[in-house]
Amino acid sequence: MTTDDKALSLVPQIKEAHDKATAAQQSGYQQSLQAAIDAGELLIRAKEAVGTGGWTKWREKHLNDVPQTTVSLYIRLAKNKERFSERAISNSVANLRNEGKLSIRSAAALLSKAKPRGKPPNKPGKGEPEDWLKALDVDELVIVLRQVFDSEYIGRLAKALAPVVVKPASTIASIAANVERQSIVRPTS
Repeated sequence: MTTDDKALSLVPQIKEAHDKATAAQQSGYQQSLQAAIDAGELLIRAKEAVGTGGWTKWREKHLNDVPQTTVSLYIRLAKNKERFSERAISNSVANLRNEGKLSIRSAAALLSKAKPRGKPPNKPGKGEPEDWLKALDVDELVIVLRQVFDSEYIGRLAKALAPVVVKPASTIASIAANVERQSIVRPTS
C-alpha cells in the first residue's frame, strides 16, 4: 500500500468524524468534542502518510468540504486532548456547558488561555498585543483579522505581505521597510 493509498483509506473515516462533530455540536458537548478529537487524530495520521510537502493539495482534493481552519482546529484538539482533564480547563468546560456557551471552538480557546503558544511576553503582565498575536495559529489570526477589519483593508494587507512570500529571505528587511513607508493604517470604525 502506497503512502497516498494509506492516506486515501482514511478519507471516509475523516469525513465521518467531521460529520459526527458537526452533528453532535447541535446535541451535546462531550460527543462533539470527542468526534472533533477523533477527526484530528485521523487527520494527523493522514498528514503523516501523505507528508507535509503534499498535504495541502491532498487535503484540498480529498477533503474539500472540510475547511482548513476546521482541519487545523481538529488537529490542535487531538494534539492537546489530554489537557482537557487538567483542572483549570475541566472547570472552565463545565462552566461553559452549564451556561450553554460551550462549543468545539470555545473548548479550543481554553487551550490557548491555559497554555499560550509561542514565546512568553518579554514583560510579564503587560499583555502587549504582539505577544498574544504570536500565540495564534495562522488560521486563528485570519479569523481575528476578518472580525476586526473590512475586506478592503485585508486586501491592502495581503498585497503588502505578498512580496514577502515570493521574495528571497535576503530582501525581507527591505520589504518590511517599504511596508512601513506605505503607511498602512488601521481603519477607524
